[in-house]
Amino acid sequence: MTHEKAAAILTVYLENGKWKPASIGAADAAKELNELIATWPADSGYRYRLIHAYKRMADFVEISASDGIKGIIPLASARYSMNEMKKDFDPTDVRSAADIVSKIKSDAKKNQSRRK
Repeated sequence: MTHEKAAAILTVYLENGKWKPASIGAADAAKELNELIATWPADSGYRYRLIHAYKRMADFVEISASDGIKGIIPLASARYSMNEMKKDFDPTDVRSAADIVSKIKSDAKKNQSRRK
């Protein structure tokens, strides 16, 4: 965080009960996170969970509130992974987990058939 804005993302993993750094960077994703947080402010009760699909190299943010999960918003890496790169980032593009999984599975099947 720099001046209360996300500047980069630190990715960590848990090993033997200790958090360890995996990578730091993702300035573009941090910019999208700033837009997302402005749209879904924590002081209005929203919470965020960054989801990284390693095999797809795709990042998503789950939005939740006291009444449950609102949905999942794809960041640029996820839109690229789902062949939606022409879409600009929209912090209100809330999707269900089923929609995300369906899109990823569909694209994975297309990529698999191209390799044969």
